[in-house]
Amino acid sequence: MKKLLFTIIAFLGFTFLAKAQEEEDKTQRQPTPVTQAQVEKDEKMAKEEREKHDKEKQAEAEKQRLKAEDKNATKKKPKKTSTHPGKQ
Repeated sequence: MKKLLFTIIAFLGFTFLAKAQEEEDKTQRQPTPVTQAQVEKDEKMAKEEREKHDKEKQAEAEKQRLKAEDKNATKKKPKKTSTHPGKQ
């Protein structure tokens, strides 16, 4: 019984010790510093994405405008009527 108790205590002790060392390693790690080149690269990519998105929105708006104009143009066509009264 004593052997089992000491084994469990030793196991838990080593487990907690390993966990504490792991936490200490995590706190000592520093994130990589952000360089000016990386900031400029990200800024350029974001600008390109915004321009691409704006172009897509403009194209969609133009498409909707042309669709509306075409719809209005088809409604405004005069109806054909017969030149002979009574025949329609």
